[in-house]
Amino acid sequence: SGYALGSLSCPTCKQNTELQQQVNTLQQQVRQLTAANQAIRQQLTADNQAIQQQRTECTTSLSANQQQLQQCNEQLNSCNTNIALLTSQLTICQGELLSFTSIETEFQQCSINTGASQCRAAGCFMGCYALELNTLYTIPAIP
Repeated sequence: SGYALGSLSCPTCKQNTELQQQVNTLQQQVRQLTAANQAIRQQLTADNQAIQQQRTECTTSLSANQQQLQQCNEQLNSCNTNIALLTSQLTICQGELLSFTSIETEFQQCSINTGASQCRAAGCFMGCYALELNTLYTIPAIP
C-alpha cells in the first residue's frame, strides 16, 4: 500500500519520466529548429549578398548605359546639325544648279549671236554667259 521510491508504480516517478521524455523531445525539437533557423539565416545571408551583387552590377550597368545614352544623344545632335548644314548646302546647290541651268539657257540664247561684241551687247560675256553671274562665280570677262 505504500510507495516505494524505486517502484515503477509510483505515479510521481511515472509522471516525472513522462515529463522528462517531453523535455527531451522539446529539446530535440529546439535543436532541430535552431539548426533549421541557422540554415535559413545562412541562405538569407547568401541571397542578400547575391542581391547586393546584382544591385551593384545593375547600378554599374545603368551608369554605363546612361553614359552611352548621353554619347548617343550627343552624336544624334551632331548628326542633326550636320543634316541641317547639308540640307542648307543642298538648297544652295539646287539654287546654283538652277543658275547653271539658267546659264545654259542664256548661253544657248546668246550663242546665236556672232562675235564677242554682239554677245556683250546682248548682255552676255565670255562664251555668252550672263553678266550677273560674273561676280557670283568670279569668271573673268572678255577684255
